[in-house]
Amino acid sequence: IRQEKWAGKRGQHMERKRELTKILLAESFKELLIKGSFDKITIKMITDQAGVIRPTFYNYFQDKYEVMEW
Repeated sequence: IRQEKWAGKRGQHMERKRELTKILLAESFKELLIKGSFDKITIKMITDQAGVIRPTFYNYFQDKYEVMEW
């Protein structure tokens, strides 16, 4: 029972972390959008602003158009 409880809490923690990372990426995109044009924003710019590596972006979004819709 203890292991099940731990697994449940760990799963909740991981889900929360995923949610926060997605929000961080979206907020970073919004900040860049305020400063400049959509066409000039790159995935690298978004991930640099968020402080994550590029592959992390693709765990959450296909491209910047999907971030815009989210």
